[in-house]
Amino acid sequence: RTKFNDFAGILWNLGLFVVLILGATLGIKYMFSSVEEKASIKSSMTPYIIGTVIILGALTIWKILVEFMGDLI
Repeated sequence: RTKFNDFAGILWNLGLFVVLILGATLGIKYMFSSVEEKASIKSSMTPYIIGTVIILGALTIWKILVEFMGDLI
């Protein structure tokens, strides 16, 4: 294992933690909000989902590349 593998794992876990915390926060806000607030929370879900896909996708690609390059070296 290289230091890049460890760093990739740390970034993956940190990204997942941030995504889960933000998702839980949005969910709790949604449960305890009024009808008007629910509409605004629903509109903020689109950037959340897009951001989640970008963050986790980029980290996954980077982690795969680091593992692949580690096998080549």
